[in-house]
Amino acid sequence: MRHPGVSTSGHPGATGGRVRPGGRRWVPPVALLAFLAVLVGGGYVTQNALANEVEPPVRVGPGVVVHPLSGWRQASTRNDAVLLTRGSGNLAVLEVDGQADPAELAAWYVATRLRPAASGLVLSRPLPAVRLPSGLVGARFLYQGDFHAGERSMPLRGEVTTVTGPAGRGAVFDAWALPETFRYVLGDVHRMIDTAEVR
Repeated sequence: MRHPGVSTSGHPGATGGRVRPGGRRWVPPVALLAFLAVLVGGGYVTQNALANEVEPPVRVGPGVVVHPLSGWRQASTRNDAVLLTRGSGNLAVLEVDGQADPAELAAWYVATRLRPAASGLVLSRPLPAVRLPSGLVGARFLYQGDFHAGERSMPLRGEVTTVTGPAGRGAVFDAWALPETFRYVLGDVHRMIDTAEVR
């Protein structure tokens, strides 16, 4: 993130301000406070603006569209799934046809995708139902386990959100990262889920 800066010049007249007896320059307190307000406020404005920028929409099958936030890139794709990544954060989005209930879709995902790929898998109790800004209601739960990557395994923490659209198409949003960094990606993930289109 680029911070507002202050350009200065070596010329004594470029900095302005009053001159105390003895030749020392000082900045009036009001001017200093104003500068700090612009510096801090400008930083928050810039940060919020960058957080709200989006990349071009990504279509996941015929019924699901995701709007990646700035910095999230499309790492892999196939007909019914897309993987978005940013740093150590990952968001896999799958479209599943014919799943009308988010809870059933969540149970299917655990049985067919998570359990076969992990050892020591621990699931949370289902979190409260998720209501997206579009009005769709979904299911959400957390998980943690050691996931196999070839001959090695890696501890990961994740969160799965499942949603079904009015046409009966289901969407699975599986976000994961290393346990120590997982909480830092959830804000972005939730914003992308909130703006996703599920038909």
